[in-house]
Amino acid sequence: NAKTVLSGEISGFSVEDAKARVVKDEYSYKIIGDGHTVVRQVPKAGEGLSHSSVVVLYTTDDTTSSLVSVPNVVGMTAALANKTLTDSGLNISIAGTSAEFLDGAISVSQSVEAGEVVDRGTVVQVEFRHFSNITD
Repeated sequence: NAKTVLSGEISGFSVEDAKARVVKDEYSYKIIGDGHTVVRQVPKAGEGLSHSSVVVLYTTDDTTSSLVSVPNVVGMTAALANKTLTDSGLNISIAGTSAEFLDGAISVSQSVEAGEVVDRGTVVQVEFRHFSNITD
């Protein structure tokens, strides 16, 4: 889950050109709407993403059908937090440790509160800590 950055703003691009740009940056995409031009993207250009992230391309301003509720991932392993967020249509950004040290780490906080309603594709930063040396 190394962080990379989406290379640029895609709003105003044709759907085909936007898809090509997202794939070039090595992300997946999901298109919301039936228009021919991207009117906005989530996450925004320049936001840190993991390689498993999905960029949502909106072709209409009506986004009410693409809102999702953020699940609570505090207390989860990185794998479970990632699966829970991606299954909800959200992206994860890992903080507190690097990808190679995630084994045994547990999430202690998340940047968007559980239950908050956000755009599909929003990046939720999850902070992880190791608790291997805790004793009673």
